[in-house]
Amino acid sequence: MKSLAQTLQVVFLSLSLASASAQAPSTDSRIPKPTPPAGLRVAGTNEPIGAAGTHLTNRPARNRLPFQGSIKSVDATAMTVTLAGPKDQDRLLRMDGESRLIKAGKPAPLAEIVPGDYARGLLKRNDRGEEVVVHSTFGPKPTPKPKSAPRPKSASSTGTTPATETSPRPAPASTTPK
Repeated sequence: MKSLAQTLQVVFLSLSLASASAQAPSTDSRIPKPTPPAGLRVAGTNEPIGAAGTHLTNRPARNRLPFQGSIKSVDATAMTVTLAGPKDQDRLLRMDGESRLIKAGKPAPLAEIVPGDYARGLLKRNDRGEEVVVHSTFGPKPTPKPKSAPRPKSASSTGTTPATETSPRPAPASTTPK
């Protein structure tokens, strides 16, 4: 009977040690690290996530910038638009095959854009540092909404109640022992 108890004790001990080692994190370098799903890429590059040398700080700077301004000139053959700038500092924007131009809510060719229109949109910088339009909306300059006159404060908006008859509150009972 004693040997059966000792045998069972050894078996339970070995089972408990085996389950504890299976639950403990392994530091064995031979076990491969989990890899991200195939097809995921680092933003702005063609490198897969987890590739050597990729980290959030290694991402390229965002190169998309907003723009707005009045059109000074349009050159359909060179596919450029010049925005009027302050003190003769005009801004030259290039168009490419991917530029989306919208006028009056519909896609428009560059030939429909005329000087005096107001342009607003998003541009990117190409490899040569030129500003290329990604998408732009053309048309009259939007008029700012007029600021409404301040409304007079009413009694309800100030948090006070109008002076009406109110019943006086009873005085609190004294709690001091006599």
